[in-house]
Amino acid sequence: VSNLSLSSDEIVQLIGNILENAIDASIEWQTKYNKQAFIELSLRKKSGLYLLTCSNNTIPLPKEIADQLFAKTGVTTKPNHNGLGTSIIRQIIEQHNGYLEFIAEKQTFTITCKIPNVIS
Repeated sequence: VSNLSLSSDEIVQLIGNILENAIDASIEWQTKYNKQAFIELSLRKKSGLYLLTCSNNTIPLPKEIADQLFAKTGVTTKPNHNGLGTSIIRQIIEQHNGYLEFIAEKQTFTITCKIPNVIS
């Protein structure tokens, strides 16, 4: 993780928000289905990009939420939350000329942050 071209504060904010969202979604899924949830976080380098990926169980997201999840601030599935975490994730990735992809299908949510490998 220290090889990423992000400051230490940005790395903590990025990974912290990704994991907080994954944990919250997994707890909700685990409570609903009474099964052990999973969270998997990985970082790998491929073709000049660092790929930070997190997959976790989730209850199915409504289409109107999924379509706006990282596009707008304030979109959330959690009660008493303001959607700031997804906004912080998006801002950090965009500030470093990266981009993110996410897939919410069936009962799994996967986010991949693609961050260019910048050599100083």
